[in-house]
Amino acid sequence: MRQVRCDPLLAVAGDDLVRINNGHDADHRPFPPRIIVERATMQLGSGNYNLVLNNCEHFVKWCRYGNRISGQAVAAKSLLLGSALAAMGAPPMVAFGAGIAFLTFATPASKMVNRYFGSNFSFF
Repeated sequence: MRQVRCDPLLAVAGDDLVRINNGHDADHRPFPPRIIVERATMQLGSGNYNLVLNNCEHFVKWCRYGNRISGQAVAAKSLLLGSALAAMGAPPMVAFGAGIAFLTFATPASKMVNRYFGSNFSFF
């Protein structure tokens, strides 16, 4: 079972390069560091990992911003949408277009909603 753990950064990264990714700070107001750590600590030992609905990107964004946005999951959902439409008999270009449209508009729509409702509102 996958669960939230607290491991030393060097043990996780090994010889790989790491970087801090606060790229959403311009669009979403982050919590103070104390709150981010508190939110992460509250989840120690918890599970229910799901690649599309509750992955590591969802977790860190929830800790930092209070919403569960995952660019990885949005991309996966757009692929699933296109595949489902194709399986239901939609013409290939329609299925492909629907997947691309979802991928194109999901993140900007989420940013717009967060600007209006505040950074702790989750749309996707």
